[in-house]
Amino acid sequence: MVLVEIRLKPLDLLRYMADMRVWLDRNGVDAAGFSYSEQNDGAIARLAFMARTEAEAFAARFAGRLITNMAASPAQIAPPPELPP
Repeated sequence: MVLVEIRLKPLDLLRYMADMRVWLDRNGVDAAGFSYSEQNDGAIARLAFMARTEAEAFAARFAGRLITNMAASPAQIAPPPELPP
C-alpha cells in the first residue's frame, strides 16, 4: 500500500474533496482508504492506493508526497465514504 499525503488549509477540504473525487472517477482509480487530520499549521489528507503508479499520478496532480514506509492501520486509513447516487 502506498499513501499520498496532501497538506491543505482546513477550509479547502470540501473543494479538494470534490476535485479528488472527479480525478479518481475520470482515471478509474479506487482509493483503498482516506484519512484527514487537522493540525496547528493546517490539515493533512491521506489517501491510500494499492498501485504505486496510481499514487504517483495522484500525488503529482494534487501536489502531494508519497509515503511508502508507513504501515497503515485500519484506524489510520478508513475506506473512502460512499457518495450518494
